[in-house]
Amino acid sequence: MYVVSKTVNLDFYISHFCVQDHIILKEHSNEFHTKLLHSVLNPLFTKSTRFIMKEILRLLGKTVLYFEVHERTLLPDIFNELVFVRARTFPHFLKRKWDFENEAESFERAGDKTEILDGRRDAFDQEEAPFSLSMITKKMLSSVKISNNTRIVVVGASDTGISFIESLLTLKEINFTHITLLAPGGLTTMHINSPKD
Repeated sequence: MYVVSKTVNLDFYISHFCVQDHIILKEHSNEFHTKLLHSVLNPLFTKSTRFIMKEILRLLGKTVLYFEVHERTLLPDIFNELVFVRARTFPHFLKRKWDFENEAESFERAGDKTEILDGRRDAFDQEEAPFSLSMITKKMLSSVKISNNTRIVVVGASDTGISFIESLLTLKEINFTHITLLAPGGLTTMHINSPKD
């Protein structure tokens, strides 16, 4: 059983995540995007997960499927088939708002201010998204994804270590199954009490 939404706030995804790293937006217009809300798959059909997802996208007439991972989201069985999308960082050192009008290539639909039922998120708020994003396209489902069972241990939760793990997870063709992060004292974001810190 798959539950998907009819509408996607694509402008928010484009402004807060590096969606362009995985798809060419001109080839996928707004009506070809959908968001997975919930998924339950019988364990008997786990070998056919990619085929089932491809058929669901075909029946819906969609080409791109997104999945938002919030803090308490239960990950569905199909999560291993999805590709992690890197979050954008905003230049918070500026005293004025970022001038989005000069970013014509990234925000082609910025003038389209239609209200979308997807949480009324503002694409130009310059705040970090409260969730992480994964996605899959019909083309990615047709290609073979290689599982890499090599154990990778990253020592230290510095910017370099976290960036290295993100770059491994954003590879579309390879699924890394054993990545471990050793961070004495935990991640720095675990100990921050206020947004100012």
